Amino acid sequence: MVKGSYGRLSVISYQSMAYLQKMTSIKFSNAKYKGFVDEKYFVDEFLNLLENPDELLSKEGIIFIKVDRPAIIAEVPVFVNGTKIMLIIKRWNRTDIKRMIRDARKPMRTWLATNRFQSLGVPTAYPVAVLERKKFSFFHKSVYISEKILNSVTIFEFSGQRFKDPNIKNRVISDLARLVKRLHKLGVYHNDLGPTNIMVQENNKDINLYLLDLDGIKFKKAISKKERVISLTRVLLTLCRLSNIERSDIKAFFDEYFNDNEEVGLQKRQYMEHIQRRALKIWPHHLAAFNKLLELD
Repeated sequence: MVKGSYGRLSVISYQSMAYLQKMTSIKFSNAKYKGFVDEKYFVDEFLNLLENPDELLSKEGIIFIKVDRPAIIAEVPVFVNGTKIMLIIKRWNRTDIKRMIRDARKPMRTWLATNRFQSLGVPTAYPVAVLERKKFSFFHKSVYISEKILNSVTIFEFSGQRFKDPNIKNRVISDLARLVKRLHKLGVYHNDLGPTNIMVQENNKDINLYLLDLDGIKFKKAISKKERVISLTRVLLTLCRLSNIERSDIKAFFDEYFNDNEEVGLQKRQYMEHIQRRALKIWPHHLAAFNKLLELD
């Protein structure tokens, strides 16, 4: 077993070759697929399931989350070492040349970014396996598997269920601001922090946030001003789509983000002006209600 061996796969360039060797992944291949499996899942019971990943999508108890021509996402129960585990499986199908080129590296990008998040302590779904299948030198099918985040829903769903409680709403907004601030300090650029890519897990009184959809993540020494504005604008648009949100809640998010933020704290007004212009250009009607918020003191 070779940990971190990358072979001839669609590995992306951002420090990935050196980083991949540090991951706790093990190279996997069979007659159809090549890829990586996390070492704790590198057991015969699970590897046998990977001999034909399509069969996982016909297992008893499967719940389909999304089904369309280019991609299928499903929740699948499996047993590993006698323990039942809920997995999320996403399978990409290459339906045309354009999609083959556009989507070819998404699974491996997601795998690398997710493992990088794990090493940084940034909360995301635990990565299990990534598999790629070639046909005539093109990527024909790709499969990405992660553990399901138990007791979680999207922040969009959570806002409708729990944001009527101001204490819970304030905590989630504050936690989200700190999480985004931490990403930016780490040089992580996520330009799609949408309402379905932020998961909220609630266990009794414990609330945790998780980030999904990492195939477009960029890891840099420092994110640029433009990237910070794009990222924060996306969060603002997300907040505006949540239930039971008021201007004071959005103001609280930005106050928390810029508070004790040595990198950009003194440029708060300047950033907010850029965010306002970008947000109003993208979504003018809804955001008009938040104009006063963006005219900060």
